[in-house]
Amino acid sequence: MGHDPIHRAIATAETAEAAHTAALSGLDETDDGQVRRANAAADASSAAFQTLTTILPTTRAGLFALAEFYAREHLAAALRGSDSTALISGRLPTKAASDQQLVSLIPQASAHVSSSARAQ
Repeated sequence: MGHDPIHRAIATAETAEAAHTAALSGLDETDDGQVRRANAAADASSAAFQTLTTILPTTRAGLFALAEFYAREHLAAALRGSDSTALISGRLPTKAASDQQLVSLIPQASAHVSSSARAQ
């Protein structure tokens, strides 16, 4: 199986998001240096996710990795944007679905993965 560029893009996005989360941990908003570092980490994370949306998987394993990444990110976003206690307990969420921002991470062309990728 050949190298699929989507794996590196996923790893880059995960690393950038972890760096952003770390920059926000204990952030003192009155410290200009900390705020600049957090903003830079946010920009780097955003750029990594944007790059991820432009790369098509070239293998079946890459397509599965992207789908798994996409599912993890959207589940995490849905839980952050909702009353997760209510979801776990079976109560109706308190936030309307319209409060959630959905972002497509899977490039549109991936629905038409080449036959060589399907064969792998």
